[in-house]
Amino acid sequence: MRADAVSRRGRVTLAPCLTLALLLGLPAAAPGHGGDASLRPALDPLPDELRGMRVELHHTIAPQLVLANPTARVVEVLDDRGVAFLRIGPDGVEANVAARAWYQTYAPGMPASAGRGDDTRWRTVLREASFGWFDPRLDPEGTSGAHHGEGGGSAGEGRRWRVPLRVDGQAVLLGGSFQRAAPPRGRWHPRLASPAEIAPGVRVKLLPGRMAGVLLENQGREVVAVLDEAGEPV
Repeated sequence: MRADAVSRRGRVTLAPCLTLALLLGLPAAAPGHGGDASLRPALDPLPDELRGMRVELHHTIAPQLVLANPTARVVEVLDDRGVAFLRIGPDGVEANVAARAWYQTYAPGMPASAGRGDDTRWRTVLREASFGWFDPRLDPEGTSGAHHGEGGGSAGEGRRWRVPLRVDGQAVLLGGSFQRAAPPRGRWHPRLASPAEIAPGVRVKLLPGRMAGVLLENQGREVVAVLDEAGEPV
């Protein structure tokens, strides 16, 4: 991560980089939603209809599905009522901003009242044909999209999850199971290794939590831009 000051005369580099060190600490219980935090969704082999695409499961603040579609086909992600709320294809990523599921999957904890759900309004949200969404059907304690597997199981174990899709109009099921993860043997904690004051009047500090963040305070006269790995402002 780099911090630059932007003035009317152009961009002036304030600091070449912000350096973080990772420290391994003792195991810590991960916060959950009242259920078994050791149960995690696992992905089944992809159906043939998704050939040429890449689907991954990420575990961050909540389970997240990431789908990259470099093909000429269009993938629609449906809610439990069969309403498409996400579309990934050659034109990039489009969101049905009228669908409640778009808001509920964009970030964990979004209110269920967001979106009307009785209309369809597509808006382009990303030009690249890949996107990640926090699907509540990946929660082993939830009931939406989760189904009992053979042998049952307690607290979500032995259950399966599924997310309905449409690929060029054809119904496809993306699914998997819930598996018990091995208990963590330690936990990494970030520590700021570079100076906290990266420029006159500009200070940074780390925010603790399950997903650590960076707080930037700018009391100077210049505008500070945070750049991504490609050197573009985020």
